[in-house]
Amino acid sequence: MKTIGYFGDGFCAGREPESWCVLLAQKLGVKIVHWGEPVRSIWSTFMKLNKLIKRNNLPDVIVICWTEPYR
Repeated sequence: MKTIGYFGDGFCAGREPESWCVLLAQKLGVKIVHWGEPVRSIWSTFMKLNKLIKRNNLPDVIVICWTEPYR
């Protein structure tokens, strides 16, 4: 089965059945393997992605939620 990973702040951390993350994964027919994390900076998001790149462990689909600096 193909996989999807969400990277970014709390906007892509919703695990409820009606969250856009879950609905998108269902629509694409993929398994969610990474979730966003509340209060995550873009720097730490890229550091997390970099670790997965080094391990050759990236999901098939990657969604990056770029946080707005003044929210």
